[in-house]
Amino acid sequence: MQKCFWINGIQVDLSRNTINRDDGAFPLQPKVISVLKVLALHQGEVVSHDQLMDEVWRGATVSPNTLQRCIAQLRKVLKDNSRTQQVIKTHSKLGYSLEASVNWEDSIPSEIEFDGKSPFKSVSSGRFYYPAMALAAAMLLIWLVYGLAPGEPSLNFRQSKMLTTSDEKEYFPDYSPDGRYLVFHRYLGACENHLWAKDLKTHQEYRLTRTSGIYANYSWSTDGNQLAFIKREGCQQQSGQEASCWRLYTLDFAQALRGPLEPVQRLDCDTHLIDTPVWANNGNILLLKEEKAPSDEQGQLRLMVYDVRTTQLKEFYRPKQGRLYDFTYSNKLNRFAVITKGRSQSHFVELLDGQGQLLERSRITPLESHSRFQSYSASFHPNGEFLITNLENGLHQMSLGGELRKIETPYDLALSAPRFHPIEQKIVATSGVVDIDIAEIELAALASRTGSLQDDRTEVGFNEVHLPFPSISRSIRKESHARFQPNGERIAFVSQRSGSEQLWIYHKGESRQLSRFNQSSSIRGLEWSPDGQHIAVGIRDTIVLVDLNGNETPFVLNKPIRNLFQWASENQLLALAGEKSSNQLLTIDAETREISRITDVDVKFARQYKGGFLMMDVANRLWHLSKDERRAINVPFNMLGGNPVLSGDGSLYGISHDAQLWRFDLEAQQIEMIAAVDENVWWLMDVKEGYLLAAQAISARKEIVELSPQM
Repeated sequence: MQKCFWINGIQVDLSRNTINRDDGAFPLQPKVISVLKVLALHQGEVVSHDQLMDEVWRGATVSPNTLQRCIAQLRKVLKDNSRTQQVIKTHSKLGYSLEASVNWEDSIPSEIEFDGKSPFKSVSSGRFYYPAMALAAAMLLIWLVYGLAPGEPSLNFRQSKMLTTSDEKEYFPDYSPDGRYLVFHRYLGACENHLWAKDLKTHQEYRLTRTSGIYANYSWSTDGNQLAFIKREGCQQQSGQEASCWRLYTLDFAQALRGPLEPVQRLDCDTHLIDTPVWANNGNILLLKEEKAPSDEQGQLRLMVYDVRTTQLKEFYRPKQGRLYDFTYSNKLNRFAVITKGRSQSHFVELLDGQGQLLERSRITPLESHSRFQSYSASFHPNGEFLITNLENGLHQMSLGGELRKIETPYDLALSAPRFHPIEQKIVATSGVVDIDIAEIELAALASRTGSLQDDRTEVGFNEVHLPFPSISRSIRKESHARFQPNGERIAFVSQRSGSEQLWIYHKGESRQLSRFNQSSSIRGLEWSPDGQHIAVGIRDTIVLVDLNGNETPFVLNKPIRNLFQWASENQLLALAGEKSSNQLLTIDAETREISRITDVDVKFARQYKGGFLMMDVANRLWHLSKDERRAINVPFNMLGGNPVLSGDGSLYGISHDAQLWRFDLEAQQIEMIAAVDENVWWLMDVKEGYLLAAQAISARKEIVELSPQM
């Protein structure tokens, strides 16, 4: 591919997005260079506005004057102007043409002796030599830091070091605007946490909040003196209680370094979700707020602005197309990047100015390895020139035009919540794994237990890992989705012990890996066939049928699978599929692939029951859905912690919020408290013939790591 060409003796370097004149090199935005390339390929011809838009922006929506600004920049650098139009000519209502002659790289012999109009001067002239050397040095620095090369990842952050090493889980790290401090969440349990800061020069840590809370992600004020964050009331939204509250708070960071403070409440209780506070340069705080009509099961997010001076909250931006789900802000450019989802699984990055006016809308182009159901939450690089996003298969750089490139990181780190250093080439992120095992619990033995649960804890190996109950197949990774085999003794489960999520079988004290799924696969549920000879596994938009020899038969659903609930009959699978904002409960015929919609209600548990469906929605309300009606089943809200399981005799089992195992007889509408379980037994997975499969948390250690380029 030709990498450069000349216009009137001026070099256009396509590989570096620069225009090189006698008096120096002029870097331009890639889209500006692309406009010039299209005109050069059609030298002397009129190129229409639509053709330029299609070839450069590939159908993305941009503001009407975007192309005009590109032409104006090109004329200035090419020593042209709108009056003479000797290089680029405007054809009213038609388009543009490149009038000057074009010489492409491979059309110029290497032996040619250039005259005074040559694009390069002699080294001895010095006038071009020094800027060229500066450009070369800058490109070398970029190559060393970013690892840029054609076809290669654009960023290289293969070196890592730990910034925290405590026993608690730490999350949401971010540097202060001057890079001196690191602020993060340190958890006390599953939900509650404190805000902490670490001085990266002295390594001293400071607790910032006086009382713990369910604090969510936060934002620094531009001067680094304040923090804005969301606090939620209630770890889970529970039926029968007051709906969860979200409140906006701020904290004086400098004052909190002298001692923990109570944060200042800015917005009172809002029963609709508010999230992602961002402090803008003008002192106002932008945030996402859920908008939901009383009749809606699911809402939409709006971008709002909270005026710190007037304390008013009002709408800042609403996309004309698609559904907004994330945004980020560049303090340097005073611009916002809004991430939206359109039709046909397309995602877009929309660039806004400081007043919320749309400047440019570009389609995000996934790499071949990405799921088409991938979402793209992102944050700005401090220079404002691109974004960083954390996807299923790792960190990626995203251009403002929606192009993605993989960021090379240490292969053994599971990273989340990445943020760039404001000055240096570093990334801070959360790294770590959750260790969850599967316990098989006999109901009769648990009900008759008389001693303390602490007395019965199991120790494993030299490290004395304390288990509430013996694990069926101990590992230091996360196990999930355990299911008893119908008409057999096997247990199917998902494990990360081999490096990625795979299907495993436990039988007579031994475990073996059954699947060989792609390394980036994320399993969304599994269910045994009624005869116990096959297992259905949900992965992205595909259901994979796996037999006991590991043979796989996939079929594509064309909807992202959220969960599998039941293989109810010989061919009927019960599944939740769709986007977060438009989930549907479906039945799927495993033989004909025919799909039938049951309801659009977002559910977290569903089973066939009495000619209809028993289901629990995301607000922990239990329903029986038949052809004629949807009837509520009244169960005390404090019973419905986690996801229940349904036994063959028509009883629901679950673990309450205060760690009590309960049984609910659906016929008699009666609750029985069976026994107290350990607080680290989080939820049930299955029940069969007097035995339960339960998830027990061993550890949830998350540490803060700092990544830097490998020099």
